[in-house]
Amino acid sequence: MKLYGKKVMALVLALAMMLSCGINVFAAADRTRHNFEIEIEYTGDTGDDRVDLEDAIYDELYDLDFVMEYYEIGTDNDEYDLDNELLYYGRVNSSDVYIADPDDDALDDLDEDGELHEEYIYYVAEDDYGDEYYGRITVVIVNEASGADLDEDLVYELDYEDTLYLGERMILDLEYLMDDDVDCIEFDIPSDAGDCGELYYYDGSDWEYLDESEVYYATATGTELDLKEVYFESNDEGGEYFLYYKAYFDYEDPIEGTVTINCGEALVVEVDIDSDDVYEFDPEDFLEAVEEWDDDYSLNYIKKLKLSNSRDGELTDGADKAISSTSKTEYYVSSKTEELIEEITFTPAKRANGIVTISFTANVQRGNRKAEEVAGALKINVGKAADIVVKAGVGDVVDIDWELFQEYLEDTLNSTKYDVSHVVIKDAPKSEENGYLVTDGDELKTRGDKTFYMDPARTQYDLEDLQYQAGSKKGTHKATFKVYYDKSTTSTPNYASVADGVIKFEVSATTSISTQTPLKASQVMSFAYELAAIQNMGGNDNVSIEFTSLPLNGKLYYDFGTSAQQDVSVGKDYYLAAQSGQLQLSRVTYVPSYSSSKVIKYDTISVKCFDKKGNSVKGSINIAIQHAQYSAQFTDVKDAKYADSVDYLFNQKITTGMTANTFGLTEKVTRGQFVTFLYRAAGSPAVTGVTNKFTDVKAADYYYNAVLWAVKNGITSGRSATTFDPTAPVTHQELLTFLYRYDVNYLGHYASLGSASYVYDYASVDSWAQNAVKWAVGKNVVDYGNLLPKDAGTRATVALWLHRMLTL
Repeated sequence: MKLYGKKVMALVLALAMMLSCGINVFAAADRTRHNFEIEIEYTGDTGDDRVDLEDAIYDELYDLDFVMEYYEIGTDNDEYDLDNELLYYGRVNSSDVYIADPDDDALDDLDEDGELHEEYIYYVAEDDYGDEYYGRITVVIVNEASGADLDEDLVYELDYEDTLYLGERMILDLEYLMDDDVDCIEFDIPSDAGDCGELYYYDGSDWEYLDESEVYYATATGTELDLKEVYFESNDEGGEYFLYYKAYFDYEDPIEGTVTINCGEALVVEVDIDSDDVYEFDPEDFLEAVEEWDDDYSLNYIKKLKLSNSRDGELTDGADKAISSTSKTEYYVSSKTEELIEEITFTPAKRANGIVTISFTANVQRGNRKAEEVAGALKINVGKAADIVVKAGVGDVVDIDWELFQEYLEDTLNSTKYDVSHVVIKDAPKSEENGYLVTDGDELKTRGDKTFYMDPARTQYDLEDLQYQAGSKKGTHKATFKVYYDKSTTSTPNYASVADGVIKFEVSATTSISTQTPLKASQVMSFAYELAAIQNMGGNDNVSIEFTSLPLNGKLYYDFGTSAQQDVSVGKDYYLAAQSGQLQLSRVTYVPSYSSSKVIKYDTISVKCFDKKGNSVKGSINIAIQHAQYSAQFTDVKDAKYADSVDYLFNQKITTGMTANTFGLTEKVTRGQFVTFLYRAAGSPAVTGVTNKFTDVKAADYYYNAVLWAVKNGITSGRSATTFDPTAPVTHQELLTFLYRYDVNYLGHYASLGSASYVYDYASVDSWAQNAVKWAVGKNVVDYGNLLPKDAGTRATVALWLHRMLTL
């Protein structure tokens, strides 16, 4: 199936179906929400043009180490074995869709205007281990443009620094597609065509840029320009080059289309040195270049080093021996027996100036796959170290401070006498990939020099508003600039300039940081340990961050574990060094959620980082969570179901074990003990403003403050008006009632009630506990099955339910 343009049918699997499960704590399987996203580009062709929904779902789940066994669609509750059944999504005609097997009728229509339309598929799936997953697929349909001839758009792939015989290829492709002979072609190159190469025409003796005003003929005669002599040459930038064409066939009405050339990107290493310096090869420079080229690959070694011009300098190895251009020596990132990259030195020739290029071949590897060899180039900018450096994260907008140009002027003149009048910037980045300049809200993507004024007229660009919009491609991009100043002593301006400077735009992917080792699910992560990394995200010397999304597999708390604990909110500013009245980032804590799936899970928290000037960089904090198979504290907890919960309560000082080495899973918990657990989870706050009304609770009892705190916060009212019954075992329905009131009354969370249908013995739940049971179902605190509401809660049950309530 051909993929085309922006005509996309996206299948988005989102949290929607709030099927919860009921309540036997010893149930064999948990039913878990499982959310993932599928995107399929779709032509929108009419007729029997279908997307294999089965393969798309199966592949996604396979990547997550799940195997789908059966599938339910809509309200039909039909089962589908993904190894045997056929499940399709497809367009039957221009406005209908169908989902499920090929014999089903159409379900819904597009909006009459062909706008976005959504419909849903609810599913329940079971894996090989008997665990169940459920959710909702949201199907988003985008209507195709009418009358478009998809075959008129041509796409070509090209390696870096390679030549595409564009004219010849277009003749062959268009004649095949249109079943007619091409007569001639006109070209239209947009201003933002791309930076990865140029179009040329060869007239038999000289190369020149393609002239858009000319017509190029497939069979040229006389003075006609020959279409077969149109070439495209890529550089080492990589990216996309885009142009329009109009093709004529036997002088009939032309067809119009686009040509897209996807240029491969070389592995490029860029460094700057002064003219009198030498460059000692740094393995980190090469490792970073490989990461920027493709972060799925790692570097083993480089070889076949060759200076583009031997007069530029000399390459020597660790023995100070010149490296021959025919040498086959391999230089490794790290090795005890082989030659090392760090032993190579480049010494520039006297009076060397400008870019010196050293080509090499890199041996790279993706995971455990077979190693590959790719071409690379080391570009050493001799005598042109950047005078101004602008740092940004991918996709971010940062200010280019005009004072940097003033400092450059003063340093060059060795005087503070003059002020900047205007600045001319040449060869600035000008694409969506490499970024572009912005001033006064104008995006400066067109070619040519740009002049920015300190005191601009109405139609001139303002230097004080100059910004850089980083593109989608990380790496380093450069431009040159010239600073002008007024050296006149009269009212008539007399402008002079200083030597050209270099401005370097460093687009970094360090807007993303990750935990070095998986975080155990029984532990928490304080952001105090991430302050240094967050401060340097995007290289912007950040002073605060704003959370733009919250984690899915955990929670963020402010002042976690204290009586002042509160949920972290999206949109608030959290400061690395907070002043009075500001929120302190180091007081934010990440708490992993309980999970029945004992595999490593991942969480991504989106943030926006701000520097002292208010510039922002978007980023993410990535956390891997390791779930335990057995307790790290107690030898009698070897069941993965309880391991995280038991260790979490121990780590947070909510409860200890029965002994130093045993937890006592089957021991019963009293009402006094459980209220004490809740009190400790709340940070053991001071208790004031409440009078003890219970005759069986004394000031000397360990649970005294806990009981009074629970009464004050609406968590309990006692067995009677005057008794609490602290030594009686706490029953399952009492446990859930305490947890429910703690979550809703004390923490202030919304009480989302689930369905009682998954609690098989719900009829035996007392009326005062029924809402608590439904809350526990909706919050996934309990497993589906029999609750046994009057049974005493064990330490295993208490650990599991309390942990789930605190983290889910």
